[in-house]
Amino acid sequence: MSKKFFVSLIAVFVLLVSVSSAMSAEYAYVLKAIEEGTTAPADPEIFANDLEEGYSGYNFKARYRLPQLGLYLYNDEDKDGEDKWTLLKDYTISWDIASADHTGISISERIKDSTSDILVLKGVLPEVTALTQYKILLEAKVMSITDSRYSPAVGVSTKDYADGVDGNIAIDINPDDHKKATEAELKTFVVSYDKTAVETVSSDYSVTVNTTKDSMTDKFNEYIQSDDEYRVNLPEWLTCTVNNTDAATPEDFDAKQATSVTIKFNQDFKDTLQDGEKAVVRIPLIKNDNDTVGPVLAWDVTFTKPKPAEKPAEPSTPSTPPAQPTTPTESSDITSQVALTDESGASTAARPFDSLQPGNKATYGISLAGTNITAATWVILINGTQSHTITPSSFKASDAATSWAEISEATSTSAKVTANPPSDLSSDSAVSVSITGTDGKTYTIDLGTVKAATTTNGNPGPSNGGCDSGFGALTLALIATTLLRAHKKH
Repeated sequence: MSKKFFVSLIAVFVLLVSVSSAMSAEYAYVLKAIEEGTTAPADPEIFANDLEEGYSGYNFKARYRLPQLGLYLYNDEDKDGEDKWTLLKDYTISWDIASADHTGISISERIKDSTSDILVLKGVLPEVTALTQYKILLEAKVMSITDSRYSPAVGVSTKDYADGVDGNIAIDINPDDHKKATEAELKTFVVSYDKTAVETVSSDYSVTVNTTKDSMTDKFNEYIQSDDEYRVNLPEWLTCTVNNTDAATPEDFDAKQATSVTIKFNQDFKDTLQDGEKAVVRIPLIKNDNDTVGPVLAWDVTFTKPKPAEKPAEPSTPSTPPAQPTTPTESSDITSQVALTDESGASTAARPFDSLQPGNKATYGISLAGTNITAATWVILINGTQSHTITPSSFKASDAATSWAEISEATSTSAKVTANPPSDLSSDSAVSVSITGTDGKTYTIDLGTVKAATTTNGNPGPSNGGCDSGFGALTLALIATTLLRAHKKH
């Protein structure tokens, strides 16, 4: 090996090290509130007409307006200089509950308007004996970004930044002066009481509650309380009708008091109601003397969606054996039985992720229609490792996505799966969905395998080129090739 060629190799090595060092600058990403050009609050803010507190064991629902966040890229060396930060574009953010004092409240809806994201929190408050503050911590996380150069930003959350957004929400829970009625008391007040019947709600649900009378005086012993402090508490999908009031209500009461009510399914409820949705009914009673609280008639309720009627079997001819049931078996692969659609709603072939390239994003719909399966839980897996879980019955994303694939929507019979594999995907990644049915069985759908990227990219610099050295891997390869060719000519 000539001395000249050896010196040329050293020059290439020095250049490679120099460029590599420049390209490996410590870039970081952060989610933080955009301070200018937005009217969104700095912290989660409840709507003015929504409750900020509730009573022990009662239903709760409130909307919270969230801070408008920006995704910024910066060099660690310049993190104290705000003018050195680059605000990125075309990314998606998802808010989830990071921690909570208990699991009675969950996210039921995610809404976006021109100002900010809005979360609707709904559920049942815990039962307490003293004034208690129930705390929820919300966390925002980057779910995807269009420009694949910034794919390391996926997964960045508000908890990663010391001066980030305060996602704390506090709900005050007041103790209930009423004692919960025993089952014996429920049988006294609830007409034709049957535990299964009062707790299972369908479209024909109807439960009547009557107060009692003193047989000697023919006066009511108690009334159904309906003052500013306590009143009948129901979920939105139930309604209360007053059947009767006491014409001889004592003067101590401000108005005639209800002695009979009927709880029915709210036929005017227009929102989507998931099979298995849970809530409570609480009917507080007050004694005739207007000074003593009675029991609260309380029971859990669960909405049960009617099962679709099965079509009668076609009469079989003697030469045709009867049709076999098509319900899949436990742990069965139902890939060939589900219907898949692309983002436009058009049908697509099985295993669609076989053709998805790293750095590209795709969303596919899954329909269980015709499979006789009702999903209780949807889980998406990458190479067998859980990435995201959704339980439709509680409207809750029980686990935020931990990788580049997530279940973006889900009901008991359909779901949408969104994948945005990074442009530098290092290994083949098999994407599948596991469904736990309401029958307790597990079903698997194979969505295909995203092949590993053939090349990898270095750490990106800001879009204005502030940290881009101008030398990519291709440039380095061309330099090395030129030097080798120059040596061969000698």
